[in-house]
Amino acid sequence: MNNSFLKNPLLIFVIASVLALIPFLFDNENVLVMLRLLSFGMYFYAVHLLLKKKK
Repeated sequence: MNNSFLKNPLLIFVIASVLALIPFLFDNENVLVMLRLLSFGMYFYAVHLLLKKKK
């Protein structure tokens, strides 16, 4: 597996956005909470990578 996608903030933002939108397809609260938490964690990681690149 190529690790370059783990260091690409734009790709992480796109994946996190898709994960945040998936719960609209389901009525299950557990799926909604888990995917939203995962997507917010990915957003914060992408922001961290962006800030780290600028230094």
